[in-house]
Amino acid sequence: MQRLKKKYGGTLEAVLERRNGLENKLSFTEQFEQTIATKQKEAAAIRSDLDQKALKLSKSRHELARTLGPQIITELKELGIEHASFNVEIGSSETSGPRGIDMVEFYISANAGESPKPLVRVASGGEISRIMLALKSVLAKNDRLPLLVFDEIDIGISGRVAQKVGHAMKRLARDHQIISITHLAQIAAFADAHYLAEKQTTKGTTASRLRQLTVAEHAEEVARLISGDTVSESSLDNARVLIEEASQSQKSLRKKKAAIAR
Repeated sequence: MQRLKKKYGGTLEAVLERRNGLENKLSFTEQFEQTIATKQKEAAAIRSDLDQKALKLSKSRHELARTLGPQIITELKELGIEHASFNVEIGSSETSGPRGIDMVEFYISANAGESPKPLVRVASGGEISRIMLALKSVLAKNDRLPLLVFDEIDIGISGRVAQKVGHAMKRLARDHQIISITHLAQIAAFADAHYLAEKQTTKGTTASRLRQLTVAEHAEEVARLISGDTVSESSLDNARVLIEEASQSQKSLRKKKAAIAR
């Protein structure tokens, strides 16, 4: 007993703990084949359930893919990409993974006569922003992202198309918080809150700050985006018209939303 205590921890309790551990190990070894068979049966049942769910998910994806493309193309035309083509390519893998059995990729062509290519390889920065806006506009009802940021979505657009982009973002803002960095008056006019990024130099030190504009400053800044640094009365009038049109658009959206709710 003394030799056992010396070898396995110095106390009788340690010796007994060692014995219990060896008994458990021996028991597991004797039941090893049975344990393996049980676990394999459990794994097979889980795999079967996973495969069924993956097939159900894949079926839903294929059904959605057929309707998503035409909707995205319609939105892209409204956002100034007139000759866009868009489709969803779904490939299958042999085994299920965390996202099912599908490999999904968006293919797009922004110009007439070009075959669609993977989105990540063909779209410019401005096009990506508008494509994301189109996607979010279509999928907004099922999208749980609380915040969306569009950085210079106005690249390569102006006039009527810019207003359509503003309208689309305003619609999207019903279900999401939208932050947009823009240099276009047609988009800035739609803002519920307008912030100005500016630099100030004090005692030889330059610092940047973000300042929320008042209602009057909002109109002045929209006018400045129209005419440049010199704000004329005519540019102010144009700015007020843009802001009023955006306000009317917002009221119209609220009425439609209330009608849908009823």
